[in-house]
Amino acid sequence: MNVDGGHIFIFPFPEGMVSVAEEFNPSKEGVRSCSNGDPNLGGFLDLIEPAGGKDLKLTTVITKEIGCCADFMNTQNNMVSLHLYA
Repeated sequence: MNVDGGHIFIFPFPEGMVSVAEEFNPSKEGVRSCSNGDPNLGGFLDLIEPAGGKDLKLTTVITKEIGCCADFMNTQNNMVSLHLYA
């Protein structure tokens, strides 16, 4: 699926997805690991900053069929996303 000039590959089960875009590079601008944030995305997000990470983007709707995601930077400066199915 093309979204915002990049591609999103949704796995056929609720464990996550992979986002790929030309502007992504290794590290904070690279391939983004996306994990299942179900059933409590907010609960996961509350743990990011106390664990040393940085919240980058509030929960954002991808499409109404796909659901939403939130991005954060882990302690190794990798961008990670959490996904919540619609």
